[in-house]
Amino acid sequence: MKIKILLFFVLLILINQSYANCSYHLKKLLNAQSEYILDFRKSTPNGLEQNYVNSYFFYVAEIYEKFLHMEEAEVKKFMEISRAVLDRTIIIVKEKHNKFSAGVNIVYSNSIEERLPLEISTGINLPRNERPLVEITRLTSSDSKTTKELLAIIGRIFESEEKLLTIYVYTSKIHARLYRRLGITHIVKAISDRDVLISFNSEEAIDILRKLKE
Repeated sequence: MKIKILLFFVLLILINQSYANCSYHLKKLLNAQSEYILDFRKSTPNGLEQNYVNSYFFYVAEIYEKFLHMEEAEVKKFMEISRAVLDRTIIIVKEKHNKFSAGVNIVYSNSIEERLPLEISTGINLPRNERPLVEITRLTSSDSKTTKELLAIIGRIFESEEKLLTIYVYTSKIHARLYRRLGITHIVKAISDRDVLISFNSEEAIDILRKLKE
């Protein structure tokens, strides 16, 4: 029995070290909650990390189908795009009792060749200048508190960036309402009856974050 317990803790340490290889941090929160920030711009995911990402994408797909009523083919396309741009992605994941509870992706583009997920899925060509483009995407949060926590993490990441960024959010009108409650009201245009495009820059994002802390 003691050997089994010892092996369990060794495995847990190896898992945490594996996530740490590509993470800003792995943070254990109160109430059996965990927070993972996985930066795949810095390293290629190993087998364990890839399994974790695949499980997370499966969770995102379920949320999209259940709450946004997206067709299976569209969800499959979204997930394929997410995997295709993984080497330009930071994934923020929240867990509760070892189950996914919320998350969001940040995807970077430094050139026209590196298209953002919204460009790939809609065919839109976004304007580019000297600033890198960033898309906040695949949000899975249904309440303002969790969305605020995810945006706070994103704000800290943006504060650490050396370059100023142009940020886009291609999201549902449901999630757009959550963004508005937190002060992000920069609706660019409606893409469809369901989706809208939001745009702002990293200075505005950091300013919004500071106001949320007040």
